[in-house]
Amino acid sequence: MFEKRVSGMFLGEVLRRAILSMIKDGRTELFKDESSGTNDVHSTCTIADDSPLYKQWGIDTSFLSIAHEDQSAGHHITRQALNRDLGVDAASSEDAQAIKLLVEAIGKRSARLSAVAIGAVIISTENLSLTAIDGRADEEKAVLEEDVVDIGVDGSLVEYYPGFEEYIREALREIESIGGKGEKRIRIGIAKDGSGVGAALIALVAGGREGGS
Repeated sequence: MFEKRVSGMFLGEVLRRAILSMIKDGRTELFKDESSGTNDVHSTCTIADDSPLYKQWGIDTSFLSIAHEDQSAGHHITRQALNRDLGVDAASSEDAQAIKLLVEAIGKRSARLSAVAIGAVIISTENLSLTAIDGRADEEKAVLEEDVVDIGVDGSLVEYYPGFEEYIREALREIESIGGKGEKRIRIGIAKDGSGVGAALIALVAGGREGGS
C-alpha cells in the first residue's frame, strides 16, 4: 500500500478514484450544473460515456503534472486537459480548481511519504552525525563536500513532477532528527536504473557472504 501512494504508476488511479467518489457523492458539486454554469460556453458540463474516468488506470500521471503546473486564467489549461484526456466537456473554473486541489494533495502526499523512507534510512545510518561540521567555528560552517549525504533516486515523479523534490525537502526539515541544518546537507540526485543497480549490489553482498562462510 505504501508504493501505491508514492509511485507515479499509481497516482493517476488514485486521482481517478477520488474524482469518481466526488461525482457520486451528492454533497459535492463536481461536474454538476450547480458549479458548471459559469463556464466559457455557458453550457452544461457532461462526462462522455466512454470517459477514461470509468476505466481502471484511465488517468495517466502526466495529467497530474499538467493540472499542478496550471497557472492560466480560470484554469483554462486544466479544463482543456479534462476535455481532451478525460472526456469532461464544458467543465467550469470551479471544477478545474477542485481537480487542481486534489492533484496537489496527491502529489504532495506522495513526496512526503517518500521523505519518510529517505529520512528513516538517513537516521538509521547516522550519516548526518559522522562529520566534523559541529566542531567548526560558526563562520566555517558552510556545507563542504565531506559533509554531504548523497541520496540516489529514480523515477518520473522526482525527475519531472513539479516541485516534487522541494516537497520531499520540506518534509525532511520537519523531521526532528534531521531539521533544517541536516536537510541542507542532503544531496538528492538522479540514479538511473536504481532498481537494477540495487539488485546487483545486494547480489554482490550476498555472494560475498556465501563465499566467506
